[in-house]
Amino acid sequence: MRRHSIAAALAAIVITAAGPAAAAGLNAPICGKCHQEDSNKMMGFLKDVSFKAGTILMDLLDHRELVYFDDDTRVKNLKSLEEMRKYRGKGFRIYFAEEDGKKVAVHITRFDILQLVDESDRLGFAAVKSLMASGKKVVLVDVRPPKLFRAGHIPGAVNVPAPAFEKFKKNLPADRKTTLVVYGVGGCLSPSVAVGAMAEGFSDVRVYTAGYPDWARREPVLTTPGFVAAAVAGNHLVLLDVRSADEFARGHIRGAVSAPLAAIGAVRAKLPEKKNTPVVVFGPEREKAAREIISWGYRGVAMLPGSLDDWRKSGGAVASGPWDGRIVFVPRPRPGVIGVDDFRKALGSGAVIVDVRNPDEFEAGHLPGAVNIPLEDLSDRMASLKKDRDYILYCNTGSRAEMAYSQLANHGFSASYLDALVKFSSGGYEIEEK
Repeated sequence: MRRHSIAAALAAIVITAAGPAAAAGLNAPICGKCHQEDSNKMMGFLKDVSFKAGTILMDLLDHRELVYFDDDTRVKNLKSLEEMRKYRGKGFRIYFAEEDGKKVAVHITRFDILQLVDESDRLGFAAVKSLMASGKKVVLVDVRPPKLFRAGHIPGAVNVPAPAFEKFKKNLPADRKTTLVVYGVGGCLSPSVAVGAMAEGFSDVRVYTAGYPDWARREPVLTTPGFVAAAVAGNHLVLLDVRSADEFARGHIRGAVSAPLAAIGAVRAKLPEKKNTPVVVFGPEREKAAREIISWGYRGVAMLPGSLDDWRKSGGAVASGPWDGRIVFVPRPRPGVIGVDDFRKALGSGAVIVDVRNPDEFEAGHLPGAVNIPLEDLSDRMASLKKDRDYILYCNTGSRAEMAYSQLANHGFSASYLDALVKFSSGGYEIEEK
């Protein structure tokens, strides 16, 4: 990466952080490292956008905010408002006006800090792999929070979370001539750490632009004993032990599944169908097994390093005996989400079922007993809602329902939402898991 004056200037901003943002304000905490809080400005990450409701859901990391837009809303670093859909999870700044208790976007800017990185230093998957195999001294730098790093990271990476660069920059190598490849999940975090590393004297800094999600779709990642222990306790991942059945029977990680590498295909039919199911592979031949599982279409397949003795020393629970043939997996609950089965039970239970779609959609078909409060009208109708009731929200896909949930939750209401596909036809309806 060349030492452009603009990059050096930005690095200084990243390092010194001019002013703090107010807690639970309108700047995501990481944005507050570099940008002052302002009463009519919001900075964070795009969670979702609904053109039917004219709404944007912003993730400010410590909470979410709903913003409305109209024909007068202007955009920068976007061809149009419709292009926002391409940048879910990316950084945005929104200037807004308060109108009848609603935040209405006046000007929306997509962060484009990546422009500070030379085109030749923006790497794709193949270029990262080639650089790692080149024989050069290369260190991968993961800018995501420590919790996500412990769950899974590219093998060999060090963790330098972008919001805490000053604290974690000690994890960078001492030799400033080392080539750094910085990655996150895309967006502004990787470039900000890249220019911060430049300010620390590193002369060769590259950015893996697609980052961790791109790698995890193609290659095994590395996880940690602490993460696995907590996840296995709640059945929140599938742990495959690829040692022999005899070794497994003599001793294995409690909650593991016996899947000897030579016969690993036999386990395939028992794995959960959803390809985003977290799968962790344990045993000396974990990498070969992990690659086989990735070939089945599973994403984010992780390898647990070490031996069973290492697991014991880390405090992990161990069991013995043969595998009972079952795979138990329970997805981690997401805040506010009600499962399809629980939602069906809630119909007619006394909870208020709210359809947040537009009136014409509601008239064309809706769930029995549901009331229609379109998302764009929720702010105006909120004063008439009772806080001693439970509100369960739905739409066609869960997108607008999640936006409505965030708005109600921010105002102290007891609410949940259905994150599923709801289809109406011939007077009936169908609810389908995503």
